[in-house]
Amino acid sequence: MAETTHMLECQRAYVAAMASGKTAEMTEQAKQDDKKTHAELNRLRARPGNDECFDCTAQKPGWAVLPWGTFVCIDCAQVHRNMGRHISQTKAINTGTYLWYPHELRVMREVGNVRSSRAFAGAPPKPSRDAPGATKAAHAREKYELRRWGPVYAPPAAPPAAPPAAVEQPQPTKAVTQALAVASAPTVVVPKKPKPSGLAHAKKIASTPAIVADLISLDTVAAAPSPMAPASVDMWAAFGDAVDAAAPVDDWAAFSDAVPVTPRGSEYDQKKAAVLSLFPPMPGCHSQEQQRIANSQGTHSGFFAAYGL
Repeated sequence: MAETTHMLECQRAYVAAMASGKTAEMTEQAKQDDKKTHAELNRLRARPGNDECFDCTAQKPGWAVLPWGTFVCIDCAQVHRNMGRHISQTKAINTGTYLWYPHELRVMREVGNVRSSRAFAGAPPKPSRDAPGATKAAHAREKYELRRWGPVYAPPAAPPAAPPAAVEQPQPTKAVTQALAVASAPTVVVPKKPKPSGLAHAKKIASTPAIVADLISLDTVAAAPSPMAPASVDMWAAFGDAVDAAAPVDDWAAFSDAVPVTPRGSEYDQKKAAVLSLFPPMPGCHSQEQQRIANSQGTHSGFFAAYGL
């Protein structure tokens, strides 16, 4: 690491250029660059630290001090002028009175108030902007003429190291890119719809007309229960014999006497005719049952009476 120094390279170049003098060519070039030079000086003066006088607390300094490379107010610039050109040279920034040369602009660009504050780190606090002129002059003489607190400049900070060259990575194929996209896609959870409840959400069942089974014909009717096979004459005879054997004649007569028989009238005849109309005579179909029902008017008339007919 380079050692600290009491004068920077740009300051030594300034002193050498001042000793050599200025040529006509240098002056002509300074005139051509005057507008651009003052624009850069004003940008430098607006930087943090340069926007306050280096030797007091006045704001927005408009003067520069060489070879120190500091920005000062007009009062402190007069103090430097009184110390003599062998110590300080003052030049205005915000007016077109002074021509600026490259070696002068370089000092202001590389030093400034912030770096000078570190170089004079041991100095006491600077006077206030409202301090008497004698106080400001005494402070400036101790700082620049007697050099009681510096300057001691630290070496410039090393430029940041360049980032390592990026290693070229192989480009993923289209299939890999699509697979990664699918894997990284967020999973969308679709909430399940709640099951409907209550009468308001009850399913409407389409009403269907009732299907009346055809009890006579043998044709199949959709959605109708299968008709029972007709009983044979022998079965009916066996059923009658079983009934007669199961209960004595006297018991049945007692039961008939205990159950009142509803008198028959015209309503009875109508209901009976309606029932018999369901069993019209059809050749070869239920002929025996139809005949037995038709004959129920005789010996079995209690069959209809028991059912209110």
